Amino acid sequence: LWVARAAVQTHHGRLIEQGAPLGRIRVRAGAIHDPRDAEIPRLPAELAEAIDGIPGFVGILGPDGRVELVNRQIMTYCGLTLDELRNWDAAGIVHQDDQMRNAELFMAAIAEGAPYDHEIRLRRFDGVFRWFSNRGVPVKDASGEVLRWYVLLTDIDDRKRAEQALAANERNLRQTLDCIPTLVMCSNGKDGAYEFDSLSGRVGGSDFTGK
Repeated sequence: LWVARAAVQTHHGRLIEQGAPLGRIRVRAGAIHDPRDAEIPRLPAELAEAIDGIPGFVGILGPDGRVELVNRQIMTYCGLTLDELRNWDAAGIVHQDDQMRNAELFMAAIAEGAPYDHEIRLRRFDGVFRWFSNRGVPVKDASGEVLRWYVLLTDIDDRKRAEQALAANERNLRQTLDCIPTLVMCSNGKDGAYEFDSLSGRVGGSDFTGK
């Protein structure tokens, strides 16, 4: 097999390196792999069965963040194959409003080799986006080099929606109180402390006696 430098072009089509033969090597059929694959140990086949048995969304990434393996729960949720999930950034899995922030946080963690933990919206097979807690932990060798990442995705959509509904109710209550042309105080019903004074706009920190 003759090996040569490939002619490389930019996305504008400009040639930046001309092909040239480098030499001849002998290879066995099926022995050609992505050279990056040799950088880390292969995942044992039984690991797929192990993570499929975990009642949650689990993924394993390479040291550079490439998807190596996900459990069946993730594939079922997204309605995608493992190969499709390996190209997750082009598959529209992450909500467009979260893409930039997610990319920045993720790449910073990869560069530092530090755990990450943030919230993100992921698209379900039917097009519905749900909120997830996205946590990643690096596994390192004795020298401190990252071998791979273990990722846990936890569905927190119900909690997020409850928090958003509560915040909306508080805003609506505040707006209603602001429209009342008199003094309104909201007591917590325990020690007489009030939460909001509609005239002064003061929140908490006192009681009806002014102390």
